[in-house]
Amino acid sequence: MLIALPNIDGSFTVTLFLALKGGAESFAALDSRETVDAFFASQFPDVVPLMPGLAREFLERPVGGWVRSMRMHGRPAKPPCCSAMQRMRSCRSTARA
Repeated sequence: MLIALPNIDGSFTVTLFLALKGGAESFAALDSRETVDAFFASQFPDVVPLMPGLAREFLERPVGGWVRSMRMHGRPAKPPCCSAMQRMRSCRSTARA
């Protein structure tokens, strides 16, 4: 997933969500201008013309890591998709009754 958030000066801050390693579609695999250009051309072709210097800027920026949150009382939080799926299931079962 690729998101772009607008800045006050009219530019955008772009964030790419991708596996750190493991296969052709990971940050570890994007290690040269050629691989970065090929990846973005195949996965996000509409943004390539809007981002001059994409490969150079991509390779100059640090790669972040995984963020895991904790509930206030110290237990790991459930992934949001699990609770959302439970709510969807309960809504469906209520609607059918």
